[in-house]
Amino acid sequence: RTIQQSLLPSSLPNEGWLCASGSSVASREVGGDYYDVTAVTPDCWSAVVADVSGKGVSSALLASLLQGALITASEHPEPMVRRMEQLNRFLLGRTAGEKYATVFYSLLQSDGQMHYVNAAHCPPLVVRADGSMEELETTGMPVGLLEIAEFPSAQFRLTAGDKVVIYTDGVTEAQDSASNFFGKNRLREVVSLHAAATCNELHDAIQEAVNAFVGGAAQSDDITVVVLAYRQ
Repeated sequence: RTIQQSLLPSSLPNEGWLCASGSSVASREVGGDYYDVTAVTPDCWSAVVADVSGKGVSSALLASLLQGALITASEHPEPMVRRMEQLNRFLLGRTAGEKYATVFYSLLQSDGQMHYVNAAHCPPLVVRADGSMEELETTGMPVGLLEIAEFPSAQFRLTAGDKVVIYTDGVTEAQDSASNFFGKNRLREVVSLHAAATCNELHDAIQEAVNAFVGGAAQSDDITVVVLAYRQ
């Protein structure tokens, strides 16, 4: 657990044109989620959130492998697609489809242009300062599932004050003692209510809302939340 936690970013950007806040809480000693926000150039950042199927040590090892494969990025969007295709073939060749991962892999430019590949991951929420929201929909299948899978990229233009909420299904599938799910509607309500807050405040509000809903119930899945704030 200590080793895995040390692989997560020790600090995230908090000044300049991009601000980020993130956390990942494993449901067991180790988990299959991971996230990273890294500088590619002064005018480009890469943000990744991944969720490996299953739980425990095997998923944690695969999550670390994904992190190693995606830790470096080019500021150009074209290599994103090739890298995801290579990663898909690599995982499939070693796990024969028994382990796969959903991945949201993105490049954000200082002019607000975002290029991303959403490999069957939960659609991130883009929230405006007025509380209105859009989703960054799926563009492809999970990595490591099928050899024929394709991973086309998509684009989205952010404007000053926009925030992007990237999360794993452990958030929406968090359960209370009566086995009710937190759900996407509650998540959207929290995000809309704190749309004008800082990225740190929005991140903390989501965490607090999930914890309050779950109460004393055992955590059934890893919970990862990353909030990006575009401030150009």
